[in-house]
Amino acid sequence: MSSFRGNDLAEDNKSIIGYTGGVSLEYFIKDNISLNANILYEQKGVKNEQTTNLGFGPSMTRTFKEKYQYLQIPIIARYYFGEKKLFFVNGGPFFGYLLQSNSIINGTSTESSGLNKKIDLGFSGGLGLSFDLKNTNTINLELRNNLGLINISDVETINNGELKTNTLNFIVNYSFNW
Repeated sequence: MSSFRGNDLAEDNKSIIGYTGGVSLEYFIKDNISLNANILYEQKGVKNEQTTNLGFGPSMTRTFKEKYQYLQIPIIARYYFGEKKLFFVNGGPFFGYLLQSNSIINGTSTESSGLNKKIDLGFSGGLGLSFDLKNTNTINLELRNNLGLINISDVETINNGELKTNTLNFIVNYSFNW
């Protein structure tokens, strides 16, 4: 689920649900501390509906969606709790590269990548559960928040504000343990 912040107009928009998919590599530094690097494809975006009435005739409603496609690379430190390492918390920086963005107004899509910077940087933090399977592999369930820290807009925004990303991910990860 994604949203934008940094100016009044961005914060009035509603979140949309997209998907994230990719691969990860986890390297254990100590028994309960690891570094985790991901290469992910992530969808971000917002939607809004505006109704206008000019004082005569019927009201007009305009639907608006902004969809972004990113290559996202978080590098996070993870700490596991307990003897069985069932619970974990993690955090670290992420780097995002904009692949494409589209503005969709009343169903008509227009490429809008030129209005945005290609780079998004921020902080990823999360918590989760780790379940060992009989075949020595693992399933992780994680709730992660990616908080963008830089302005991604390449054009002036309302009230000299900024445009920053925020996504909340529910991640299911199947790990092959070697």
